[in-house]
Amino acid sequence: MSKKKTRISRKRVVVTAKDARVRQALGNGFTRWVFNTTIGPRTFFAFTFNAGSRSIISNGFWVSANQSLDAHETSSYSQTPNRGITVVFNPTLVTRQAQFFFITKD
Repeated sequence: MSKKKTRISRKRVVVTAKDARVRQALGNGFTRWVFNTTIGPRTFFAFTFNAGSRSIISNGFWVSANQSLDAHETSSYSQTPNRGITVVFNPTLVTRQAQFFFITKD
């Protein structure tokens, strides 16, 4: 019996503040930005936020069914003070809802 190999995919998305689903003013010039998307099965998903004139302070992500199915952040970094990148791998065989968030300072 031969095993069927499942291909690993790569997807990239680049967004700006106008693409945010949620913009939450936190006070003192800090803002929280939330973006919704989906991550396909066995996909490395690179999510890039161009923050314009704002500085990125921190970032994170949430993936559906995270209590029962794995999802792995493989990297998270600031390419420049106003450009943040988070890469998440969905090793499962199902498409999953995801949210990425960024905290910025004006």
